[in-house]
Amino acid sequence: MKIKWNKDYLYKGVTAFCVIALSIVFYMLLNRWGEVAGLLSKIMGALSPVLIGICITYLLAPVMDFFECSLFRKLSNKIFSKSKGKANVLSRVLGLISALVIFLIFTAGLVLMVIPQLIDSIEKLISNTDRYINVAQEWLDRLLSENPEFESTMEGLLYSTFASIRTWLTDAIISKVDVLIINISSGVYSVIKAIFDFAIGIIVSVYLLYSKESFLAQIKKLLYSLFKLKTVNTILNGFRLTNRMFGGFLLGKLLSSLIVGIICAIFMIIFGMPYAALVSALIAVTNIIPFIGPFIGAVPSAFLLLLESPTQCFIFIIFIVVLQFFEGNVLSAKIMGSNTGLAGFWVIFAILLGGMFGFIGMIVGVPLFAVLYHLISYIIKRRLNRKKLPIETNVYKEVNSIKELPETGGNMSNE
Repeated sequence: MKIKWNKDYLYKGVTAFCVIALSIVFYMLLNRWGEVAGLLSKIMGALSPVLIGICITYLLAPVMDFFECSLFRKLSNKIFSKSKGKANVLSRVLGLISALVIFLIFTAGLVLMVIPQLIDSIEKLISNTDRYINVAQEWLDRLLSENPEFESTMEGLLYSTFASIRTWLTDAIISKVDVLIINISSGVYSVIKAIFDFAIGIIVSVYLLYSKESFLAQIKKLLYSLFKLKTVNTILNGFRLTNRMFGGFLLGKLLSSLIVGIICAIFMIIFGMPYAALVSALIAVTNIIPFIGPFIGAVPSAFLLLLESPTQCFIFIIFIVVLQFFEGNVLSAKIMGSNTGLAGFWVIFAILLGGMFGFIGMIVGVPLFAVLYHLISYIIKRRLNRKKLPIETNVYKEVNSIKELPETGGNMSNE
């Protein structure tokens, strides 16, 4: 007896089996999420140089393209007038070297500017410790002499405080020296690994930048081999939109941070505050991170100024609060809105929404929301075109209802 296969039932059976199998796998993943998260963490740690290299590539690709096309293309064509291939290789190499040199100079300059100033501040703190103690002691003596009844209370409080410190040093520090040494060693190892990953990331970025067209072509080739032409075209359009939104966001954030750094430097120079270059650079760099970035830069900067002058520190804190309010609600919303196509309200909304998902959410919230916003706008326009309705928003301002007509698909009415 010959068995006849019903393709319909076969497809439904395979689909049901796949759904059940995926459900079981999903349940097992949730049940062992701790182990899965640990495995993912190890994989991300191993691939961190590659991820760093991809980030560096994304940042330096526009810089390399500028040098390659605007400066070195004509020079290379003159040198290799009879060989276009050699001319393209030369212009690519020169553009790549120029972009890397700028990146390394910027990174090294930032490090060399921050570390010496930090060391100098620590040395000043150590050398002025006696003066700080004397000032505090004079203030305390004056306070106690003017309030004799307060003296006995302070003596008891100081005695209990020193006893607590002594107990803490004995129990938490001396008895756990081995743990402290392990933690310090782990911290040193983390720093060394971060430097190593950064160096490998630069090497990865060199390969990616030099052959970026080949890598993109391989990705397109893979997509076209797996999916339908219309699907791949939609995916590629989505990637182009995402790249445009992220590029606009990054350019806007860098421009906004540069303006904030310049304003901070001018303010500090006018008021004669020390460490103007260091503090302004620190404020500008950390300002790239939404919400917590300004505090990351402002706290150590205020501490440095506090060591020099409490009055200047107080003025600086007030200035930073006003500056960050202006940058977050006016400047950043305006610049990023023009670069991503979002209104200022939606930029602030995206930043607040991204903050719900932690540090990464605050950074990528605006460009991701911009991509989502443009995709929804595209879908709305397509559906309105199918219904033969206007796609301009201004047309709907005076409309109260739309009466459907078979021949046109709709008739707007403001009655």
